[in-house]
Amino acid sequence: MIEVINTLLSKYDVPVVTMGDYNAVAHASSSKFFLENSGLERAVSWDIDHIYYGNGFEKVNGGTIENDQARYASDHFSIFADLKVKKAS
Repeated sequence: MIEVINTLLSKYDVPVVTMGDYNAVAHASSSKFFLENSGLERAVSWDIDHIYYGNGFEKVNGGTIENDQARYASDHFSIFADLKVKKAS
């Protein structure tokens, strides 16, 4: 995945967002390796679910939806990130 992200960032210069169940908590060595080598930033994490974003965005807000409906909808709480597209310079 890191190779694909780095290709998108360098060869095509496109904004990148990736999210999902990474099967690793934020403080795990694999999560740290991903951040150090992908060129992305973490928008939000909850347990093993993460949202990462690249250069073309800035984080406005992010968090976890924890309510009764979310508790029964999945074995994961929903996470969200409000990202703003940066203006080209």
